[in-house]
Amino acid sequence: MPTKSGFVAVLGRPNVGKSTLVNALIHAKVAVVSEKPQTTWFNVRGILTEDDAQIVLIDTPGLHESEKLLNRCMTSQSLEALKEADAYLYVVDPDVAKIVQDHPWFERLRDASKPGVGVVNKIERLGANERDAVLGEVRGAAPFLKVLGVSALTAEGLDALVLELKGLLPEGAWLYDAELISDSPVRFLAKEFIKEKLFKELKDELPYETAVVVAHWVEGPEDPVEISAEIWVNRESQKPIVIGKGGEMIKRIGTKARLEVEELIGRHVYLSLYVKVKPHWMKAEGLLKQAGFPHVPAQAKKEGR
Repeated sequence: MPTKSGFVAVLGRPNVGKSTLVNALIHAKVAVVSEKPQTTWFNVRGILTEDDAQIVLIDTPGLHESEKLLNRCMTSQSLEALKEADAYLYVVDPDVAKIVQDHPWFERLRDASKPGVGVVNKIERLGANERDAVLGEVRGAAPFLKVLGVSALTAEGLDALVLELKGLLPEGAWLYDAELISDSPVRFLAKEFIKEKLFKELKDELPYETAVVVAHWVEGPEDPVEISAEIWVNRESQKPIVIGKGGEMIKRIGTKARLEVEELIGRHVYLSLYVKVKPHWMKAEGLLKQAGFPHVPAQAKKEGR
């Protein structure tokens, strides 16, 4: 029996549940999740391998219009994913009012001339009549898409979604070993886990323009693996928020992140976190690249301070 394989870009506006959906589809955690919008900044690949197909899901930061350089970098990541993918999955929020915000992106997807499927996520929030109305709204706005309702939380509709995605992929040999669930380097995943714990602990106390950069990673033949990471904040007043009274907050963040990193790499870890004030770092090309963005949109470099 011929096999299918390929890349699927997971697109949509921020905070519609793209990362949660990717994790649910591959039955493992490869993308960080948070109630805070725009937690995902970089493309992350999750790999679903079944008997007849291998689907490489590219979780993306999200599509949105903004003049901010950081936001443009994130949108650029999403568009790069669409460019390299064989097909795409566009995720929308079940709120009908918010679907209107997706209309400009539907037009761009039509112009991309690639196969895709639309997904209304968080369908568990809606009653039967509401579901029909929301699905009809998306079909009306994007008639070129097959539209499904799913719940990443309860797994409703995920089997049908996987079947639909398989139909969009070309025939071909698997791209990765069957046991692999992501091709992200462990250092990248460690950084993402730290940021996830940072946002989960501080919630609205900290703006999303807070970066985590792994400064040192020393991995010898014996435990522990020594990791040093910097937490970049934009203002001096944000530094004590991250540190907390008597260092309690940063210690809690470090402990939770360390346990998850240890589970990831299967070794004991010594994790050191340092908070550094980097004013306007999200407007500086060099610092954006240091934070992990490979490409900075040239047209956005004149953003004012």
